[in-house]
Amino acid sequence: MGILIGLALLSLAILITTSVWSHRQIILSVTEEKQKQDERIRQRTLEIELMHRLANMLAACNNLIEAQRVVEDIVPRILGKVNGSISLMRSSRNQLVTQLDWGEAWPGSRSFAQMSVGHCAKVEAICRLKLSIISLVSIWRRSSRTKPCVFH
Repeated sequence: MGILIGLALLSLAILITTSVWSHRQIILSVTEEKQKQDERIRQRTLEIELMHRLANMLAACNNLIEAQRVVEDIVPRILGKVNGSISLMRSSRNQLVTQLDWGEAWPGSRSFAQMSVGHCAKVEAICRLKLSIISLVSIWRRSSRTKPCVFH
């Protein structure tokens, strides 16, 4: 009978110990995941704020030089350590000319003729970025706002 009571107490002690250990592991895991989620939320909020600031400042610019300075300041902070450039389409619509680049030295050509634009399939992300910025600049050009460009 004493052996049965001893085994029952040992089993109960093992059960309690593993339960407490599991509970602590779950709490640590949840805390770690919450910290990661908080960091992701903080990062996305910063990106949204920078995009909003970029849009507002571009809308306030009066010319391409002011727009370039705004983009030069804000876009690298949005994209982080990503190497990139912004090209504008010439009025003849047959050539992209790089106006601005950031990160390490730009490895590509400074100008893209109509035939070489097809090479963008290899670097689709860069092309999408260029098209997005071209769209932003195009929208900026179409706006008739005359507010001065303010830098912070």
